[in-house]
Amino acid sequence: MFGYRNEQKDSATLNSLVLKSFESEFTYKDSIFDELLRVLVKVCKHRLTEKQKRVLLHLYEVKYENFTFSKLALNLSKKLKMPLSTVKCVLRTLRECGLILAGNQYNKGRLARLSPIGEIVAQELYGGT
Repeated sequence: MFGYRNEQKDSATLNSLVLKSFESEFTYKDSIFDELLRVLVKVCKHRLTEKQKRVLLHLYEVKYENFTFSKLALNLSKKLKMPLSTVKCVLRTLRECGLILAGNQYNKGRLARLSPIGEIVAQELYGGT
């Protein structure tokens, strides 16, 4: 589930399956989801590197939508004045963490964008800077 090499299912499908199992189990799901989200944002604020935060915030601000993983990496490398290999490594890590959605070796050509959770984390980082 966390590695992109063995990931065959779409993350949206996995998210809906996880959410449905939580919904049926808890009657007070809103407070649990709020707490989970709060903890996730706090972990991301403390554990993401400065470069990862920079890329995430830039993706949030600019709203890239029509780029594949490779094209996005090239564009970010130029805009952020970072080496291409560094940007690719950062994007891979963000993809593995589920903060961005992008193609991989099994799913080539998929357009890269922030995931819903990535949008929330980036919004919190943007508001906190």
